[in-house]
Amino acid sequence: MNTELKILEIIWDLGGEASFYAVVKRVDAGTDYVRIVCQSLGQHDYIDWAGSDLILRAKGRLEVAKLKKARAEKEEKLKAREEQIEKEVLSVTKALPSYHKMDKKADIDDRDYRQEGNHSKRFTGKKGHTVLGY
Repeated sequence: MNTELKILEIIWDLGGEASFYAVVKRVDAGTDYVRIVCQSLGQHDYIDWAGSDLILRAKGRLEVAKLKKARAEKEEKLKAREEQIEKEVLSVTKALPSYHKMDKKADIDDRDYRQEGNHSKRFTGKKGHTVLGY
C-alpha cells in the first residue's frame, strides 16, 4: 500500500479528522515526508488541511472505501479458498488408513522382531537406554 492510501486510511480510522502528528505517529515515515504527501493530497482535494488538523474530503473517503472494499473481497476469496483446501484435505485423509491401525501394526512388527530372536542386535547404551545396533 502506498503512503497516500495509508494516510487516507489512518484519517478514516480516526473518524475522518485527525491531527497531523497523530497521522505521523501511525505512518512509518519521517515528518517531512508525511507533510509533503499531505500537501499533495490537499492539492488534489483528498483532504483539507486546517491548521494541524487533516480532514478527509469526499474524494478521499471514496478512495478509502474502494480500498476497504477490495481488501474485504480479497479476504473473502482467501477464506473461500481455505475452506476448499480444508475440504480437499479431509477427503484425502478419509481415504488414508487410520494412525491407530498403523500404530498397532508397528507394535506387532516389533513383537515379531523380538520373538524371532533378533534381539541380539539391541544393546543397552549409556544411562540404560535401549539402542538399536546396526
